[in-house]
Amino acid sequence: TTALTAGLPAHIDSPAGLLHRRLTDKIPPHIPGEAETRSPSTAKPTHEALLVECTNCRRPGPPEALLAAVKAHVANLRNLLKPA
Repeated sequence: TTALTAGLPAHIDSPAGLLHRRLTDKIPPHIPGEAETRSPSTAKPTHEALLVECTNCRRPGPPEALLAAVKAHVANLRNLLKPA
């Protein structure tokens, strides 16, 4: 609900259009279930690439793009928690 209602414009000309746009832009990526991951021609499950959303620009991207920044942030937090 928060993702769909955050930052609403003051005047909405088309509520249905706004809802469609928000659902299209902000819906989380589809995570395949166990049955969907297996291909009939393979015995092992196949995996789709998942996307994560950038907290600054809200654009989707691969998780590897944010991994280094997350590791650096966590390391900084751990250093701040150490006794002086």
